[in-house]
Amino acid sequence: MGRAHEGSVTPLVAVIVALCASMTVAIGEVGDRLVIAERARIIAEAAALAGIHGGTLAAETVAHRNAGALVDVADTRNTDGRFAVTVSFGDRRAAATAADTWVPSTPTLEP
Repeated sequence: MGRAHEGSVTPLVAVIVALCASMTVAIGEVGDRLVIAERARIIAEAAALAGIHGGTLAAETVAHRNAGALVDVADTRNTDGRFAVTVSFGDRRAAATAADTWVPSTPTLEP
């Protein structure tokens, strides 16, 4: 019984090691994608906050300094006190809106 089964554990160990290695790579890829998505979201929020007080140029500067790129801007600060941006970072895009709560409300005739 001894000689017939010698070395039969080696292929099993090789398969287990290969499986563990591929799972480690897959988990690393998923983690990388999550980090990139979160970074894009943070850059978008920072750019929107900069834009609410400094306009498009400030938003673009903040996005660029954080390795992102400004893709789209919606500046409605004069009407409803909002500044919205879409930024890209890596292969991800994220959008954020900032609101200026100090903008006076529009007067109406309703009580």
